[in-house]
Amino acid sequence: MIPHLRARGSGRLLRITSMGSGGGMASVGFYGAGKAALDSVSEAPAMEVEQFGIKVTTVQMGGYATGLFTAGTTETAPDPAYDELRTRLTEMWGATLSCRTG
Repeated sequence: MIPHLRARGSGRLLRITSMGSGGGMASVGFYGAGKAALDSVSEAPAMEVEQFGIKVTTVQMGGYATGLFTAGTTETAPDPAYDELRTRLTEMWGATLSCRTG
C-alpha cells in the first residue's frame, strides 16, 4: 500500500484502535496494552511517510456493546475474592459489558 501511495504523492492510512488505549483498567489490562501498542506502532510510520504526503490517522473508537465479556469466552467459576470488583465493573460498564459473574 505504501509504495502505491508514495507513487501518488499522497494518501492516508487509517488504523482502528479504541479509547481503551488510554490507560489500564481492571480486568482488561491486556486489551488496553494491545490497543496502546497499536497506537504507539502507528507513530513510527507516520513520521516515515510524512515526507511523501502520506498521513497516518489512528481512530480511537468509544465503547459499545459487543458481548466481548460474555460470548465466546472461557468460563470459570468466579473467585469470591473478586466479587466486589465485579460489582463495581458491572456498575461502570453495565450488565452487557461487564465480566460474567456466574
